[in-house]
Amino acid sequence: MSMVCTGYKQVGKGVVLGYASIFVEKWGVEIFNITVFQKDGKRWISFPTREYEDEDGKKKYIPHIRFKNSVHMDLFTTKALAYIEKHCGEHPRSDSIFDQQGPF
Repeated sequence: MSMVCTGYKQVGKGVVLGYASIFVEKWGVEIFNITVFQKDGKRWISFPTREYEDEDGKKKYIPHIRFKNSVHMDLFTTKALAYIEKHCGEHPRSDSIFDQQGPF
C-alpha cells in the first residue's frame, strides 16, 4: 500500500504528538486530521473522531471511519507512521516524532 503524508502539524501536548493527513494512492482517498499518539514508547494513530457524551455525561469519542478487522488497522497504523516520518520528516519540530528504534 503506497501512502503519502500530505501534511503534519506538531502538537506535543500530553500523549498527542500531532496531526497528519495521509493520501492512500490505491484507494484514491485522503484522510485529514489523523491523530498521532505516543505513550510509554508506543506509537499509534486514531482516525478523525466526533466527541459525544455517554448516558453518564462522560466525554467519549467515536471515529468517523474504522477498519472492522483490527489486523487491518494495525497494518495501516504501521504503514501510516512510517510514511508520516518519511514524507513529513523535513517539517520543523523540536525533536523527531519517532526515535531511531523500532521498525521505522
